[in-house]
Amino acid sequence: ALPSPGSNVDVSVELIDNGRLADLSRHEIRWFINAKNPVSGVGLKTVSFDADGIRGDQRVKVVIRQYKGGDIDEIITIPIASPELVIDTPYPDNLLAAGLATFRALLYFFNLTNLNEANLTWSANGIKTEGLVGSPDLVTMDTKGVPSDTPITLEAMAQNSLNPLEIAAKAIKLVIK
Repeated sequence: ALPSPGSNVDVSVELIDNGRLADLSRHEIRWFINAKNPVSGVGLKTVSFDADGIRGDQRVKVVIRQYKGGDIDEIITIPIASPELVIDTPYPDNLLAAGLATFRALLYFFNLTNLNEANLTWSANGIKTEGLVGSPDLVTMDTKGVPSDTPITLEAMAQNSLNPLEIAAKAIKLVIK
């Protein structure tokens, strides 16, 4: 899975020398996250950091000092994903029959331990509606009596209650058939 801004990321290094794992326990290993704040230590094969979404992708450089007389360095880029919301629409071509229709909001790349940490809001044609009690990720619309060919815009927005900068929204266009 891709980390999102604020996610904890663990990065490790191993060196293969002549087909075998090299013993790095006696070598200084330096880590640079986004070219700053170097961390180093003898045998330090793993570092942890919080993904910084402000800068976008994270650039990690590792330097193994004085391995067989020289330094070995590698750079990797870790892509950081922005929070995303998808409205699951089980209706082909977004065409709804008159009656009850249920939709689910799927949250991706949020730093949540459970869905209750997200403030999830729904609206249909700009009118706020509530998700189901106990399941705010679900919303049911009653379209009985709505004329055919009526367009409906269903919108969902999710915000992490513990990190207000973590937010995503989605809108879909539906039509009563």
